[in-house]
Amino acid sequence: PMCRAIDCAKSHRQSNAPSIEDARIRNSRTLRSTVWLIPLLAALTGAWLLVQNARSKGPEITLLMDNAEGIEVNTTAVKVLNVEVGRVVNIRLRDDQSGVEITARMNKDVAPLMRKDTQFWVVKPRIDQNGVTGLNTLLSGSYISFAPGSSQEEASTFTVSELPPISAMGQHGLRLKLVGHNSKMLSAGSPVMFENLTVGSVETAKFNPQTQNVEYSIFIQSPNDVLVKSNSQFWLDSGVSVRLDGGGVKIDSAPLPAILSGAIAFNTPTAAVGQKVQAAANNQEFTVFNDRAELENKPNERTLYYVVFFKNSVRGLEAGAPVEYRGMRIGTVAQVPYFQDGDSAKLFENGWVPVRLRLDPDSMER
Repeated sequence: PMCRAIDCAKSHRQSNAPSIEDARIRNSRTLRSTVWLIPLLAALTGAWLLVQNARSKGPEITLLMDNAEGIEVNTTAVKVLNVEVGRVVNIRLRDDQSGVEITARMNKDVAPLMRKDTQFWVVKPRIDQNGVTGLNTLLSGSYISFAPGSSQEEASTFTVSELPPISAMGQHGLRLKLVGHNSKMLSAGSPVMFENLTVGSVETAKFNPQTQNVEYSIFIQSPNDVLVKSNSQFWLDSGVSVRLDGGGVKIDSAPLPAILSGAIAFNTPTAAVGQKVQAAANNQEFTVFNDRAELENKPNERTLYYVVFFKNSVRGLEAGAPVEYRGMRIGTVAQVPYFQDGDSAKLFENGWVPVRLRLDPDSMER
């Protein structure tokens, strides 16, 4: 009887249990189409990013330098007005091994600034006659700065200068060329003086071995450029000049920048009554003399030369000493002693010492 009760209970539970059917698998078309959209969407997103990147990229420019000191790939910035607008992306040696070639990627918005006369230079700590500059780069590192040009012609290759240009962005003035057979050469950055006032600076200075002349490019800032006329005279001014003559001792001291590094000084002679002197033209060429004395001793169409003979000693008499008449200066001593070919022996036999004088009628007529 007990076994029958258990069998009855089992059969009762089996009769009440839900029936189990085989599962049927059905493919979902919606899920399959959605899976294919994922790589398509990724491809479209990648293409859009590539287009946006290409559209946002600016031009690549080539910068030529003597060496890459302080320049690092992906670190050195290119700036204008202290705003970063590019970065160095590659450095390599030039094919002719004359220096390095640097590639910089610029922002798109500065592309219109890349002109033929755009000027680039390296900003780094520097001590010169203009003072101490570039101290902020001690921590941030050197960077390349530029001043946009005004040329209508575009360019992508530029030469980088070690010194910043004198005529920086926003400055106006007059650029001149000076050539002279000078015994010394000033450096770039030396001041240009007018009446002991700094009115400009030397941009470049180089020696020409063919002509053996020193060639300068100077820049006179506006409004000081009106001081330069077509008849202006230029000379080298440096140090302290001490002159002893009939008028006593004269000490002429140049300003401190000129004493430290030398300077180029100039003046403009007063025009005669009724004579109009034109203003100097941009890039006009002038002669630069060794000093003011050499300029003053330069003869003109009215200069008169005389040879005088002394039987007494001429010790202390030097070229440049004044020639006076009743206290008025009428000329200068041109050469002591003055000998022509073949006459020195005869003159010494007679005890004569020839001295050549330079007389200026202009001085007599004042």
